[in-house]
Amino acid sequence: CFDGLISLDAAYTASPRLADYSFQDSGNVITFQIRDGAVFSDGSPVTAADCDYSFRQAAEKDSIFASLFATYISKWRQVSDSVFEVTLTSSNPYHINLFTIPIVKKGSSHDWIGSGRYRFSADETGARCLEHYENPLYAESFGIETIRLSELENANGIYYNFNYGVLHAAYADLS
Repeated sequence: CFDGLISLDAAYTASPRLADYSFQDSGNVITFQIRDGAVFSDGSPVTAADCDYSFRQAAEKDSIFASLFATYISKWRQVSDSVFEVTLTSSNPYHINLFTIPIVKKGSSHDWIGSGRYRFSADETGARCLEHYENPLYAESFGIETIRLSELENANGIYYNFNYGVLHAAYADLS
């Protein structure tokens, strides 16, 4: 559902996702240029204002990303509609790997609007699900149109639902 400014491959090498990037001469300032065609799952374009909003959310003390801001990111700012700048606490080219922080649409909350292959939706019964979105940033498709979401309270429920084919995959939020 969500993309960061960069993505990491299997070898943890950074590559552009929502933004191309460059280091300034000082080495601790990274300038992100939002990529042409980067859109949210509602079709609206991704902007630097959305990056600023997302970073503010991620920097909150109860966020799972808060330690990144306390340790590695000293400040950030919107330079223009399509340019976002981040100042790191120190010059380290590997810190580019920090920028997988999910970028969400400014002002969205609870049902966050992201730019990934899927968006939150509801099926015909009203149950929450993820619906495939034809995002132009992705040339390939997973081929899965709808993912129904089920919340299970304990391991027994997960085990039972796997055994009887109700569940095909599971995700646990350990944060």
